Amino acid sequence: PEQQPPAESSGSDMRAIMQSSLRSRHLTLTVGMIALTVMTASFVDFQFKTVSRQAYPVGADLTAFLGRFYGRMSLISLLVQVTLAPRLIRWFGVGSSLLVLPLILAGGALTMVLLPGLLAGMLMRGGDFALKYSQDKTSRELLFLPIPLALKKRTKVFIDLFVDRWARGLAGGLLLLVTAVLHLDLRGIAVVTLVLGAIWLVLALLMRRAYVNSFRQALARREIDLKDLR
Repeated sequence: PEQQPPAESSGSDMRAIMQSSLRSRHLTLTVGMIALTVMTASFVDFQFKTVSRQAYPVGADLTAFLGRFYGRMSLISLLVQVTLAPRLIRWFGVGSSLLVLPLILAGGALTMVLLPGLLAGMLMRGGDFALKYSQDKTSRELLFLPIPLALKKRTKVFIDLFVDRWARGLAGGLLLLVTAVLHLDLRGIAVVTLVLGAIWLVLALLMRRAYVNSFRQALARREIDLKDLR
């Protein structure tokens, strides 16, 4: 029978990947941005569901509204992925494209602070749904282009198994804190969302320079073949 690797080895592998990520400014910023993406999305989803229930207290009406909303957002997301995302990256570059989603979510959170309601919730959730898996995900995937292949594979495993889950757990704990302990209203939760979006924006701005530096270093080491790029 095939022998299974001991649990200690998988734990040490995860620690080694974490140490490699922390030694690289590029990867540290990438991991931080992905964590902020997950945490901000959790807060946005909570606020959208809250204002949706307030606007449509009847279950059938709420179901119909959510069906129409997500159906339209799925179509918009497809159109963004096919038409807008490649052009944004071509016109403004990867670094600037990373700013689009946090700017929209920060704007939606600010709208929720000033005018809490369904419109602000739709702006935040619609922007998140339409861009996160199209334009923003495309930009984030390109961040791994200048990373050596072996390190890239290990880092993606680390992000999928560790960063994503822990970020969701941290966001859930933070939501419990602000709702059940601090008893913040929608405006207060929107302020927290705005802070998360601001941190995300700072990391994205830092990533613009880090990405260019990593790309130049990869070209100097001949780890990227320009003939394979489009």
